[in-house]
Amino acid sequence: MLSVRMFFSKKGSVRYISHLDISRAISRALARSGLDIVYTEGFNPHVRLVFIQPLSIFQESVYEAADFRIHNEDISFEEITAALNRVLPRGLEVMFTAAPVMDISECAYATYSIKLDTDMSDDEVRDELSGEMIINKKTKSGYKDVDISEFVKSVSVKDGVVEMTVCAACNRCLNPALAIGYLGDKVRSHLITRTGLYNEKMEKFI
Repeated sequence: MLSVRMFFSKKGSVRYISHLDISRAISRALARSGLDIVYTEGFNPHVRLVFIQPLSIFQESVYEAADFRIHNEDISFEEITAALNRVLPRGLEVMFTAAPVMDISECAYATYSIKLDTDMSDDEVRDELSGEMIINKKTKSGYKDVDISEFVKSVSVKDGVVEMTVCAACNRCLNPALAIGYLGDKVRSHLITRTGLYNEKMEKFI
C-alpha cells in the first residue's frame, strides 16, 4: 500500500462549510477519483482519511493536509493529484501529494494571515494582540477566564493585515478567531487565512 499526504487549499464559499462536510466532500472525491483507495473494514466501510489540524469554519487556507492510502504503489503522485482535482468541488484544490515525511504528532504551529476591517491603527492592533489576552472560554467543566496569549508565538501587523503564529498541536491549539474576537467591536469584520503548518522547530510540516 502507498501512504499519501495530500496538501490542499480551501478558498471562497467553501469557508462557510463545516469541517465535517469538507471531510465528506473529500471522501466522496476519493471514492470517485478512480484511485484504488484503502477503506476501513467492518459493517460500514469508509475511506481511511486523517486530517492534520482541521480548519475551523469561516476560515480559508492555502496549506491544509490530510492522509490516506491507496493499494496501487506504481502510480505517481502527480497522477494522484490530477485524479483528485478532476473530481473535487470548486473551492477545494490539491496543490500536491507526496509521501508523508513527518508524523502527525509533530505538527506544532500554524501561521495565519488575517485581514481586518477596523479603524484601529497597526500599532494599536499589535499592542492589543501582544499582551495578556483574557477571554471567557468554554471548557469541559464550563466557562472560565483563560489567557490565550500563551498560545500565540508571534504577531506582526501591516496595512491592517495581521500575521500570526499560534500553537497547533493536538493537545495545545488556538483558533485565531479567539484572538481577533478579543479585539471586540473594534473590528467590523475579518477574513482568516491559514498560510502554513510547522513543527516545533518552525520547519514546514510535510
